[in-house]
Amino acid sequence: MVIDLTQDSESDEQAQPSTFQNSLQLALRSPAFNPSISSLKRKSDRDTSEDSSDVPPKRFISNINQSIRTNGASPDFRVPRTPSSGGSSNSDQNSVSVVIPSPSTKLKKEIECAEWVKDEPIGVSQNYFPTDAYEKRAIKGAYPIAKRVNRSNTPLSIDSSNPVASLKTLDSAVSVKASINVQLIETLRIKLQLIKGPRVSVMPKDELALAIAVENFQFVNSYQLRQGVKRVDESFNAGCTCGVVCDPARCTCLEQRVDSDEKLIPYIRRPDDPRNFVLSPEFLNMKSKIYECNSRCSCEGKCWNTMVQHGRTVRLEIFHTGNRGFGLRSLDSIRAGQFIDRYLGEIITSAAASKREEIATSEGGHSYLFVLDWDIEDASDSDDPDPISAPYVVDGRKYGSPTRFMNHSCNPNCKIVPASRNHGDDRIYDLAFFAVRDIPALTELTFDYNPGWEGSKNKKIDPDALPCLCGEPNCRNQLWPNTRKGTK
Repeated sequence: MVIDLTQDSESDEQAQPSTFQNSLQLALRSPAFNPSISSLKRKSDRDTSEDSSDVPPKRFISNINQSIRTNGASPDFRVPRTPSSGGSSNSDQNSVSVVIPSPSTKLKKEIECAEWVKDEPIGVSQNYFPTDAYEKRAIKGAYPIAKRVNRSNTPLSIDSSNPVASLKTLDSAVSVKASINVQLIETLRIKLQLIKGPRVSVMPKDELALAIAVENFQFVNSYQLRQGVKRVDESFNAGCTCGVVCDPARCTCLEQRVDSDEKLIPYIRRPDDPRNFVLSPEFLNMKSKIYECNSRCSCEGKCWNTMVQHGRTVRLEIFHTGNRGFGLRSLDSIRAGQFIDRYLGEIITSAAASKREEIATSEGGHSYLFVLDWDIEDASDSDDPDPISAPYVVDGRKYGSPTRFMNHSCNPNCKIVPASRNHGDDRIYDLAFFAVRDIPALTELTFDYNPGWEGSKNKKIDPDALPCLCGEPNCRNQLWPNTRKGTK
């Protein structure tokens, strides 16, 4: 019997038949080979379970060797003899012939691989079975970390050797910048459209400059209450019982005069247009607060005493003044005492306002803070941390109305008057702008940033104060002695 120990079906000898294989086939066809002539002798008693009847006789092996010598074959293998375990004299008849051909290409590769692996430590080889393969692939496939580059500080040079390519690059950069400018202007127009009331526009040539200036600014239509600010519950509010139309003589929403029993009436009918109301000249020249009707009144806040609540009735335009930055004007003529608009923004605590003021001062920015201290005596000089006595502050730097762009003047044509619609809340009220005289169309709207200047004892020029650029004959040469705008 011929046993192939390699069990390799794709050996080189099978792929390319050799002379030995031809000799082997001749020996198998020889008459000397008779498989039926087999020794029936069994092995020793120690191994009686195995039958050796299929062992080829000795003369079969001799015939194979004789055939090899006859054909001149010299195969690269050996034919060892395996003696029987019984050690008898007939051991040659019980032997098994084993043929060990040369290893195939596939087997050689497996042997070489086994030689490599045997030198590796016990366990999984990191060389052939890496456990961090997925992590390495993930790192290679990850997006690179973005680098922040200040494009405005990067010079754009033109290569003299290839000016055409440089000009194309320049045109590309200009087109990108133009596209960004178009997007900024479009965003500005959307912001202005969200403002309630008559149209608020921008002078066409100043659109881009304003779009850049208000990139981080949002126009709002009401106060934005921030952390620590709370309104008084509506149940504490009160209303009058005049009827559908309020009677100025007995409306309980109106403030009582100090020296008489008469009511202090804020609004009167316009002499040239009885359908519209304006702030009375008396109210413009005094220091008082407007108390309007509200939803708890019998008129449901729909009578003549709701001018501020009804909102703006004139068109506004933002334009660039030159040395004083942006300004505000109206496309319509405005009558004396006519309501213009409110000053809006974020309502914050006094502590938060102090921190914001320090940041704005350190950055060289402007102040847009108004203290709501009308009903709090000497609140600006008090260090009381009690939130009940500390006034709230309106900050119009990031959120506000078009009046944020109104400039200061030592001879202003507008005035801020506090107006309240919740009589039970003295801490939050409206800052309403009224015209102090007739204002022609396209005239810049201004107000006094420091209306208490005339009553101040110290009128010396502060060298650290911002200079006033109003150009009026009575100019004070400075905006205000402190860094915060006030309403008193």
